[in-house]
Amino acid sequence: MKENRNGYDHHHSIALSKILPYLPSHIEYVCLLIKLQDVDIGLIAQQTGIECFGDALEDFTDTATLCELMDIVISVETIVAHLSAAFDKKTWMLLPYTPDWRWQLERGDSPWYPCIQLYRQPSIGDWTSVLEKVRLYLIASLPLHLA
Repeated sequence: MKENRNGYDHHHSIALSKILPYLPSHIEYVCLLIKLQDVDIGLIAQQTGIECFGDALEDFTDTATLCELMDIVISVETIVAHLSAAFDKKTWMLLPYTPDWRWQLERGDSPWYPCIQLYRQPSIGDWTSVLEKVRLYLIASLPLHLA
């Protein structure tokens, strides 16, 4: 869902088209990314329940303000995850099999952010099991009238 800025981006990014089937209905979603690929902009426009404020987000202050309004921030984007967790917002970080060193290995939490939960690929490229686990935990955390 983010702009490809380096040669390894395909290892830690997830296409929106792969995420959509795992989003439980009856939840309002907000895209916190500023830059989206054209294909993702088109997909979001076709969805109900997903808001995107990309053009309105001018800096980290705007993104932080929007994070504050969320119940949970779920991200593959490390900038958003660091920002959200720094403000002690419940954050779920989706990590590739070989993550950036800051996320360490074989942990479900972070020593820097007590509010963050890490969801890791069990093997290279396996986003399916990560997204399924997040979907199940998201459903379990819903209020009873929405589940």
